[in-house]
Amino acid sequence: MFRLNRSPARPLALSRRHLTPREGPRRTSRRCLVGAISSGLLLLAVACAPSQPGATATNAAASDIPEIIVQGHDFAFTGPDQVEAGLVKITLENDGKEPHQANLARLQDGKTLDDLAAAMKQSPEAALPLLEFVGGPNTIDPHGRQEVIAKLREGTYVMICFVASPDGTPHVAKGMIKPLKVVASSKPTASTDPKTDGVATLKDFTIAVPSSVKAGRQTWKVVNDGAEPHELTLIRLAPGKMMQDVTAYLAKPSGPPPFEDAGGIGALSPGVSGWAVLDLQPGSYVALCFVPDPKTGKAHVDLGMVTPFTVAPAN
Repeated sequence: MFRLNRSPARPLALSRRHLTPREGPRRTSRRCLVGAISSGLLLLAVACAPSQPGATATNAAASDIPEIIVQGHDFAFTGPDQVEAGLVKITLENDGKEPHQANLARLQDGKTLDDLAAAMKQSPEAALPLLEFVGGPNTIDPHGRQEVIAKLREGTYVMICFVASPDGTPHVAKGMIKPLKVVASSKPTASTDPKTDGVATLKDFTIAVPSSVKAGRQTWKVVNDGAEPHELTLIRLAPGKMMQDVTAYLAKPSGPPPFEDAGGIGALSPGVSGWAVLDLQPGSYVALCFVPDPKTGKAHVDLGMVTPFTVAPAN
């Protein structure tokens, strides 16, 4: 996720977003981040990232929930430009060589992409009131795939990747931002929420995951019950590694990371819920939130939003 209110002199500490397997954390100042997102919005205004062949919009085979498939490249999204309101399954396929995510945010009624770009020139904080974060697929490694389900209202949305390249430049500054128009549904929409296998609750500043998690495909409802935006980032520890190894690596990276990205759901504004469709393998996992606290500038992970859990074999 992104860090909106961090002093340029403060180390990134536990921020996974600016780490590479062989290099340390990249420092990204507020000014650089503002410029990065503003640059991304400028690229968006000029080119508007049209859909490319291969992007599809289909109906989910096992339900009445429509699905859009988005490809994340180095450094652009391709996928449908429009979808009908209601429950929508959003699938991100990482076709790039770097990790990618697709945070999804709705522009408040009456606001435009030009308004967002103008606000970002002032400060990241000035832009936040213009957006409602509704989730989207969280970070996956190359060749990975992450599905989420979101309840979308009519309006203009933006899909953004805040992950940084090894050179420290956020992907959004390289053009990884795409608009998505949500229009009125032309047919009856699903009247009930998706079937869930567990609930993850995000608060200020804790993450509660299902008490018992078994391997396999499953759907978690993710609820933001806090007063600040929160995300659910999942990482899977490498065999033989422990939480202490993760903490040590994130504090001072050296060599390959002791974990891999396992997806999750992007930022959710207070009171917003979404669904993460997960395919978990047995092993040790950690749930984290990297969204920054506007009062302290610290990432929520530094304030306690770190929850280890175990995925048991299915049988």
